[in-house]
Amino acid sequence: MATLAASQLHGTAGAYGRVLTVGAMYYRGRTIWNANLSFNRTYPGAVPSKSGGFGVQFGTEKKFWIGGGMGGGRVAYNTVSLTPLDVRSYSFGPNLFLQKWITNKWGVIVKYGYQDYVDFYQSHGVEAKVFFEVP
Repeated sequence: MATLAASQLHGTAGAYGRVLTVGAMYYRGRTIWNANLSFNRTYPGAVPSKSGGFGVQFGTEKKFWIGGGMGGGRVAYNTVSLTPLDVRSYSFGPNLFLQKWITNKWGVIVKYGYQDYVDFYQSHGVEAKVFFEVP
């Protein structure tokens, strides 16, 4: 399956961004592979950047899904202020998740993600959720 998406995000004082994303998803047995590539442009300044990611997950609906992936790209934007700041950096990071159904109608999701904004900072995140399916 192939995907195509376009977005425009609006901020304050004339700041906005446009994103064009292409992606693909491939199902093979109990495994799902996916990948995407985004072309970004932020305004003011018409600053271009690209980002992308890929992932794989394995499992069965109503039982469990386990998976992970990697994403990254170029962070690029200008700030709108009395002293404009031109930001250019790269970012990348892996992520892992487990989704487990406890019954047919609810379950839990646990996620871990790491992000390295090169020359700026690094972050680790752990997330736990409970989900419910409604008819």
